[in-house]
Amino acid sequence: MKVISIRCCLTSLVLFSSVLAFSEKLYDDFYHYAHFTALSACITHGRLFEGPLNGGACDLNFCLNNKRNREAEIVKVKKATQDEIGTGFITLDKKNKQIIVSFRGSTSATDWASDLQMYPVDYHSISKLKGTNKCHDCKVHYGFYRDLGKISNSIIKPVDELFAKYPDFKLIVVGHSLGGALATLVGIEFRVKGYEPLVIAYGCPKLMNSQLAAWVNKIFKVDNLADKINSGEDIDWGLIRIVHEDDYVPMLPPSFEHAGLEFYIKRKDLPHKYSDIDFLGSKEVIINEHNNKNVWDLLNGYEHRNYFLTINKCENF
Repeated sequence: MKVISIRCCLTSLVLFSSVLAFSEKLYDDFYHYAHFTALSACITHGRLFEGPLNGGACDLNFCLNNKRNREAEIVKVKKATQDEIGTGFITLDKKNKQIIVSFRGSTSATDWASDLQMYPVDYHSISKLKGTNKCHDCKVHYGFYRDLGKISNSIIKPVDELFAKYPDFKLIVVGHSLGGALATLVGIEFRVKGYEPLVIAYGCPKLMNSQLAAWVNKIFKVDNLADKINSGEDIDWGLIRIVHEDDYVPMLPPSFEHAGLEFYIKRKDLPHKYSDIDFLGSKEVIINEHNNKNVWDLLNGYEHRNYFLTINKCENF
């Protein structure tokens, strides 16, 4: 595929007026669930299957030696068809009382086409609102939003069925890049249904207008959650974005906005330790100007591929 070189100029406005505190337990969660996001890349390679995580689901070290989710089971693997997005899987962990939903980042031509369909369309929740008001004048990125109904049938509905059996379990929804956008949209659906999901989006692009971002922040109570995190409390739900220094994908498209709370990885190279992470709350880092990179370099750069581990490959982590 021929890649057209397009010169880019992004203004530098890095916001570090106040870096907030957060617990090491939360850092451990970021590191841990990044592995689940990386596992979603194994679906395409035929290396992730339904079954016990440490005995049949995959042959990677994380699956075989994961003490934290030793008794977890992958209960559904969903591979998107050639004309849709939303490849991911559902993990049920009865010991830790968790349901984990993981989405893969951009891999196929359909994924990339969805990334580029960045015009705004009206946003409407596909789930019945429970305890929250309708979002007015809200717009969303069409490419990420268009297959939400299909994802609802293949992912949201099965999770509803699991919660019918295990109503006291906690829900974690994670994804990288395109998968982070899908994790955000699916997390919103679960939130309006009355759940309290922990959504962690790694290297997520922008996907909503200001009205939708404000509404999402309200239903996720981000100000209250930011205070809890800053006071050192551990949280088990909320909307969190993790941005790697010089990863341009979270800057795009410039006409949209982010919601949720941002954590910023200020170290380029792996490993990313606790001391390498800044909590910025609802602030956003705008990355330094680079004039000599083409679009392909920006979207596939080292910084976008590496969040606590190389997150877009199915390798033996």
